[in-house]
Amino acid sequence: MGTEKMKKYKKSNPLKVSSFSSNKKKEIDPYVHFTTVLEGIRSDFKVFGESLAYIRDKVDVLEREMSELKERVLNLEISQSIMREDIAEIKIELKEIRAILTQKADIHQVDNLEKRVVRIEETLSAQE
Repeated sequence: MGTEKMKKYKKSNPLKVSSFSSNKKKEIDPYVHFTTVLEGIRSDFKVFGESLAYIRDKVDVLEREMSELKERVLNLEISQSIMREDIAEIKIELKEIRAILTQKADIHQVDNLEKRVVRIEETLSAQE
């Protein structure tokens, strides 16, 4: 609104508010009232802007933390995959070792057989 129009508006539309301290009606300049309301709105927007900036900072921090967590999870998944491969290899080697051991004689059995052979030899040599 232009300055001239505002002056005409103020003259033709005075805002009347009753006062609590007296019964007299006071006229409030609509321009002053509008300015006061506008200042309140500006103040509210400033507070809102500060809150929004705080929230943006928080979101930035959370995004960084989330990125770090994603990287850690990826590293854990890679480590887990490597461990699974290692475990699979160990299982295969264990099966091979078991197969070899079943083909070999038990050490205790060999010791017992050697003792028996020694006794038999002693018995045979004593008989000669």
